[in-house]
Amino acid sequence: QPRFQTPHRLAPEGVQCQAAVAKPFKEAAEIVRHLKGSGQRLAVASANSQEKVCASLLQHMGFLQDRAGFGGIEKSIMAIYPGSKTAHFKQIADGSGLEFREMLFFDDRALNVRAAQKLGIV
Repeated sequence: QPRFQTPHRLAPEGVQCQAAVAKPFKEAAEIVRHLKGSGQRLAVASANSQEKVCASLLQHMGFLQDRAGFGGIEKSIMAIYPGSKTAHFKQIADGSGLEFREMLFFDDRALNVRAAQKLGIV
């Protein structure tokens, strides 16, 4: 059962989820906002078990594509479920048609970065 239920609401410090505030790393938010306007395709690889909550948070943070399908993370290539980064990347590659060498990945956990590097992801 999700700890936080949707809908969420914007708060000055992030997105309010009942008693907690969700806030992305500053650098990650800046990168996503910059890439949204660049025409690059964006995906998510997360081991979080609350896919709907994560998608709602991403929407409220303004990171998902708009309704017309422009600028932002593509819902069709979001891999949000418990499991390995390798499985996430394979799902994203299959869904996007991109090869690993065409992908860029950033994460705050060195273990995840090494998993991406082993596949040839920058």
